[in-house]
Amino acid sequence: MYCLSSLSPLHDTWHGLFSGSSGAQLMGARPDALQRGSSSCVQKKAPLKAVLPIFTILAERNFYWFPFLFSLVLFSLLSWGAQAQTPPVSNKPALGANSQPATSPPSNVSTSNITKNKILILGDSLSAEYGLIKGQGWVALLEQKLSAEQLPWSVVNASISGETTSGGLARLKALLATHQPQLVVIELGANDALRGLELKATQFNLLQMAQMSKQAKAKVLLMGIQMPPNYGRQYNEDLKATFAEVAQKSQVAFIPFFFQGLLNHLQETHQSTLATDEWFQADRIHPLAKAHPYLLQGIWPTLKKSLKD
Repeated sequence: MYCLSSLSPLHDTWHGLFSGSSGAQLMGARPDALQRGSSSCVQKKAPLKAVLPIFTILAERNFYWFPFLFSLVLFSLLSWGAQAQTPPVSNKPALGANSQPATSPPSNVSTSNITKNKILILGDSLSAEYGLIKGQGWVALLEQKLSAEQLPWSVVNASISGETTSGGLARLKALLATHQPQLVVIELGANDALRGLELKATQFNLLQMAQMSKQAKAKVLLMGIQMPPNYGRQYNEDLKATFAEVAQKSQVAFIPFFFQGLLNHLQETHQSTLATDEWFQADRIHPLAKAHPYLLQGIWPTLKKSLKD
């Protein structure tokens, strides 16, 4: 037998749990809420069946087990309530103050860098910026032009001052293997002439370089050279014929005179072709920096055609 009045705090405690009462309110229930033998007890079964049916029989048969079971159930319900209030864990990555949501690249944009074709310049001091500040030579100007016109080509300048056709031939195999160019520009032969080497040897070396480049699946642009008038008219004629024959036999693109762009400028501006002091260095062989844009101007039409063919 239990007092009805003593059951009301217990009922209020459970009601408070499910109605969202705080932990302090739940802990406020008196430990002596259940009393036996009170004068206010009604001699009938308490309405505990209506509130907690499972505890009625247990309470009547064995009172000592009731506090333990009550504590166990209360702890379980509190744990359940805490889990129910825990927000679900999201699998999506959190966005921090400096983070951005991961997005897939547009389907029309490549995620890899665009591979550029390569131009290998195999030349001598005329292409190696002899006597110039770095970046003033025609090869550096070519790189700038390719970039300005957004052409997918890069330049490898393998030119060396004093290089001959035999030296270029000796280096070409390794250069082709290392850089794998799609176009090889050969600007060699002037030092052969300055050293008085046989033109047949020059021709042989040029032919070998053109053939080796083509075997490496690269196109070839050959640039001819002429010597100052003091070398004699016949020598220059033979030198011109040597380059032309190499181009014809090899079936490669050909610019007969490397200085043609500068020569055209002098003619267009009515300057004497003999007044070379203001365009050449003291040796009268190597052009000044201001002449190199005109060198490129003469080379560009043929070179550009080789890039597109």
